[in-house]
Amino acid sequence: MVLSELLPNRGVPQQSVPDLACGGWRELALLPGVGESQAKEMVRSRAKLGLPLTADRLVLLPGLGPAGVLEVKAWLRECEMRHSKEPASVDPIE
Repeated sequence: MVLSELLPNRGVPQQSVPDLACGGWRELALLPGVGESQAKEMVRSRAKLGLPLTADRLVLLPGLGPAGVLEVKAWLRECEMRHSKEPASVDPIE
């Protein structure tokens, strides 16, 4: 799935959904409601947290707020649902 299909108004050229656990700030800035400064803070805070960052752990990070956390979680769920509806790619047998 191409991320630009998930975020058509952002024209994102990447091939996957941002990875909360290890994505860089540029990747995290693609999340709804997250800009450059918030994404950089997420990366710094994630390192201090000492746990892999998940959608449920977003509440532990400063600055995103409850509404922002809900928005990101809803967006990630939508991405997962769209991804699960895609047919599995099958390599042709030669």
